[in-house]
Amino acid sequence: MKKLTILSLLSLWLFAFDAYDDDLNNYNIDIDSGGDVSVYDYKSNEFKDYELEKIKPNGEIELFDYKNGEFKTLYKD
Repeated sequence: MKKLTILSLLSLWLFAFDAYDDDLNNYNIDIDSGGDVSVYDYKSNEFKDYELEKIKPNGEIELFDYKNGEFKTLYKD
């Protein structure tokens, strides 16, 4: 029973990592199995939700802010 609970929790999150934008601002990104992305902005100390568009092999991450209708590109640190 304990293994099932741990596996269930692990399946909710795919990965988390640090990234930066074109202005070299730092972020922490959590991506869940549904493609929803929570981005923590270290500069403003705020979380913002995005939808994952794509992750390119070079580490470029394209996100969509569905509240504002804007795209954001981050780069894996």
